[in-house]
Amino acid sequence: MSEIEKDEAGESEARIYEVGYHIVPLVAEENVPKESSDVKSVIEKQKGVMISEELPRLHPLAYTIAKTVGGKKHIFDKAYFGWIKFEIDPSTLPAIKEALEANENVLRFILVKTVRENTLVSMQKIVSQARMDKEGGEKKAPGVGVVAEKDKKPVSVEEIDKSIDELLVP
Repeated sequence: MSEIEKDEAGESEARIYEVGYHIVPLVAEENVPKESSDVKSVIEKQKGVMISEELPRLHPLAYTIAKTVGGKKHIFDKAYFGWIKFEIDPSTLPAIKEALEANENVLRFILVKTVRENTLVSMQKIVSQARMDKEGGEKKAPGVGVVAEKDKKPVSVEEIDKSIDELLVP
């Protein structure tokens, strides 16, 4: 049963999501906060509760993306990237997607189910610890926080795809 079907049956509850979005670089830098506010208001209109966010900053894109803006086709190799983490009823997700798709200043977006915790900080701690271990810093007890080489199993592309599909919003 999908999240939307569960909601229609009255079994749904608010969940945590994150939207990552690119704003076209045609938008003047001083207008980027307004565009970010527009994305935020789409979520708030659906009664979403903000948890955290990062305002968009200009980044190069990994590949060029074409989009028609103002009746003219443009090809972009950079865009303003920002994200918003929020809590919302899953039944409102189609309305959010539709509004973001209709905004011609949003180049691209991704909406994923996530957790409330700040996963970015956790990953920074893990990377820092790995650097300390590599550089001969503080030593850990054997096997703590590390998977032994003999315990590692190869992961198939299908398993990775399945994990990604579970994170993506239907």
